[in-house]
Amino acid sequence: MSKDWAGNRTSTFVQLGASNHSKTEREIHDYYATDPSAIDDLLKKETFNKNIWECACGEGHLSNRLKEYGYKVYSTDLIDRNYQDELVDFLCSNKKFKGDIITNPPYKLCNEFILKALESIDTGNKVAMFLKLTALEGQTRYKKIYSKYPPKTVYVYSKRKQCGKNGVFKGTSAVCYAWFIWKKGFAGCSELKWIWWMMIYKLCRKCKTPIIHPATYCSKCQVAIEEKQAELQKERDRRYNKKRDPKYIQFYKSNEWKLLKDKKLQDEQYLCERCSKLATEVHHIKYIQTEEGWPLRLEYDNLEALCVDCHNYRHSRFQRRRKSNETKTNSMW
Repeated sequence: MSKDWAGNRTSTFVQLGASNHSKTEREIHDYYATDPSAIDDLLKKETFNKNIWECACGEGHLSNRLKEYGYKVYSTDLIDRNYQDELVDFLCSNKKFKGDIITNPPYKLCNEFILKALESIDTGNKVAMFLKLTALEGQTRYKKIYSKYPPKTVYVYSKRKQCGKNGVFKGTSAVCYAWFIWKKGFAGCSELKWIWWMMIYKLCRKCKTPIIHPATYCSKCQVAIEEKQAELQKERDRRYNKKRDPKYIQFYKSNEWKLLKDKKLQDEQYLCERCSKLATEVHHIKYIQTEEGWPLRLEYDNLEALCVDCHNYRHSRFQRRRKSNETKTNSMW
């Protein structure tokens, strides 16, 4: 492009938000981390299989947020950034994944990632990719992808989302992004929808500083509250352990128990065996505090994966408080 006007050759592209023509050099491996809040936006619009493959996980920005929602995430990357479960060249992988794929791929390889992702899942499963809106353009991309595998839905951000070069978020974004959703086997017309975002201000519950919804506290108060909660939990644990036999404390801290607990939760896909909610606890069916239960403490068949509520119910914890609350509620009516 020749310079034939007052200004420089990048000005037009910067105004259009085309980052390939920005003043700074692109990261060598095209690593631009995604703001984790993009997962919040996505999950408000779509539902996914509990098993997720994040095939360009970087430092885990998307993987960690998905795990917070209870998803079982398999995180891989070509480059070692001290987070991935496994180093995998996704484009050369022959893995067939029983679940959905959610990722922000290197933009220069987005065509290849889309095709490989659709090849790697079963019919009916989904691929969700966080891409620049310009990924809708291109004759080659249309012939290879959109004419054969149209996305079911494209969710365009009304407010530009920020990505962090080398995982560092700073400044503002000049690029418009969207979530592209494919459902393998879908052959209908693509839908275009918007992720509408509005900033709502409220006051910090503690110091009354203005904050952005849905936060409850400002960052300073949040840190203080978390530190206080950690101290209280430490004190509760200390008091609880004083009442327990040291033999049981030592057992629950042992590597044998931790490995067996992890195996049970993984085998049950982190689903509670009573109510199918997120399971985080492993319960001994025959209590280890009994004579018949102690020899079975490492028996797999004596274990049950439970959510926190069901685990408390098994041990009759907080039942008196719950009955009291129910009585109060019933008396109101």
